[in-house]
Amino acid sequence: MNNKKAVMLVAHGSHSADALAEFAQIVELLGQQYREALVVGASMEINMPDIATAVQQLNEKAIEEILVIPYFLFRGRHTKKDIPQLLAVEQKRFPSINIKLGPPLGIDNLICQLLIKRIAQTEQVL
Repeated sequence: MNNKKAVMLVAHGSHSADALAEFAQIVELLGQQYREALVVGASMEINMPDIATAVQQLNEKAIEEILVIPYFLFRGRHTKKDIPQLLAVEQKRFPSINIKLGPPLGIDNLICQLLIKRIAQTEQVL
């Protein structure tokens, strides 16, 4: 693992304990499978750490680069406007950290494969 690089997976945030547990689980799984960087989670709203807190925590760990990946399906308001604005503030606050914003999950054959898996699971329930 590159101890100078981090991946920040950013979710919307939720009041649901189940949703929070699932997000924590995906962050942990990603960290186990992607060993090139420290993997952390952050939320747009409702939950902590928020983006600012997560960047602060990564700064305290001497991280030099943060790859921010929105855990959103599509390019909506949060991914096109809100997250970039929040990251711009953090980039000014921590100019020594290179913060890069990636795309949301989006359109990908892997999403279709997952949907086919969910269809099969649903057929078994019926």
